[in-house]
Amino acid sequence: MARKTKAPEGPYDPHMENVIMKILADGTVVYRLRRKDVDGKEHSKVLHPKPEMTNDEILQWLLAERKKFYDSVSMSHGDLGPKTTLNDYFDTMFVRKKRMQVREKTVFDYIAIYGRHVRDDLGRRQIGSVTKLDLMEFYKRLSDKGLGDSTIQSIHRIVRGVFSSALDDEIIGKNVAVGRGIAPRMKVPDGKAMSEDDVLRFQECLQMETPFWRTLYSLMLHTGCRRSEIAALRWENVDLVEGTIYIRHSLVYTPKLGVILDDTKSEMSNRSIPLMHDDRMALYEMYEHCNRGFVFTFSEDPEKPMFPDTISRHLSELCKKYSIAHITPHMIRRTLPTILITKYNVDPKTLQSILGHSNISTTLGYYTMVDDKQRRKALELYGDAIRQPEIVTDSTGEDNEPKDCTESQNSKIEIGQIARSEDLGFNVTMKRTC
Repeated sequence: MARKTKAPEGPYDPHMENVIMKILADGTVVYRLRRKDVDGKEHSKVLHPKPEMTNDEILQWLLAERKKFYDSVSMSHGDLGPKTTLNDYFDTMFVRKKRMQVREKTVFDYIAIYGRHVRDDLGRRQIGSVTKLDLMEFYKRLSDKGLGDSTIQSIHRIVRGVFSSALDDEIIGKNVAVGRGIAPRMKVPDGKAMSEDDVLRFQECLQMETPFWRTLYSLMLHTGCRRSEIAALRWENVDLVEGTIYIRHSLVYTPKLGVILDDTKSEMSNRSIPLMHDDRMALYEMYEHCNRGFVFTFSEDPEKPMFPDTISRHLSELCKKYSIAHITPHMIRRTLPTILITKYNVDPKTLQSILGHSNISTTLGYYTMVDDKQRRKALELYGDAIRQPEIVTDSTGEDNEPKDCTESQNSKIEIGQIARSEDLGFNVTMKRTC
């Protein structure tokens, strides 16, 4: 007979999938695991925690026990097949594969999004029975709940990946999630970047901040680095002699692991970025106080990183403090390519290498913002290029052909005085000078 354990104060409920906490009549705390095999038969197992276990120890213990329980059910009841539910395949195969392919933070995001939107709906279906129409109806239900197109597209990418993995494992014969018109098309987000006036005002505010925050935000503004990359910057990746920083890591947070030093978002994100003179001098002053561990940390132990969300929270407070428009870390990142492309015509490939984008379409489509001034300027330039010269009539009443000004290097078109007209509202009189 299994030994019973008295419940600790405040029984710990981990709220885990297929794990149920129960308090028996005598106060004993037990955890029951439940799972269906591929044939639909339910299996269960009761676990008794040790009395001295902390909540964190119970969580780790339950994770390990649940994994062993899942494996035992799968081995006892045959291989996965078309009758396997989407949930079972996601848990047993898809997540395991992804842990070998992408960052742990990305896996955590997959699990969170799937659990929030798919598990209790489409996830209950047998993977081999799902059709394109089922997917379209599923996304329609999500839309009716108020989810936006971009969120549904994120869900669709995960669902499509699950079916692609199942196809690769020869569990299904076709990936029904591939094709047009299944999920709503995602519009290019109307992202925001700071204007040049905003940047000047922001930099004025930074002069009143501590050297720590002034250096951090200036580095973000001048390099276009992600928040997680700046937070992960270590002194061994700063070359003050050459004036270069090397982006090799990012700081990410997951509830299971806490804040961890992870790989960058992609291979292209591993890059070197030249430093501006002011940033180089500011980092040198910080280097004189501490030259090991993380560059930006609040702890006395330089090996202890800062929480990445701290940057966002402080930036929000800074905007309120100085009564300036709300700014986010990603707005600072978008500002660099927006100004360099729209004002200085820097080529996109150079910006791609600075920002660390895997695809140049991301640089052009998501990170370069065009405002009304730029649209107006572009159309004015186009209008100047195609504008016809005025034909002048002499005193005899005959039309005189305009002079050929193509050979003159100083030829130009001048806009004359605007005179209002009763018929057209206004009229532009032009003259050509050579």
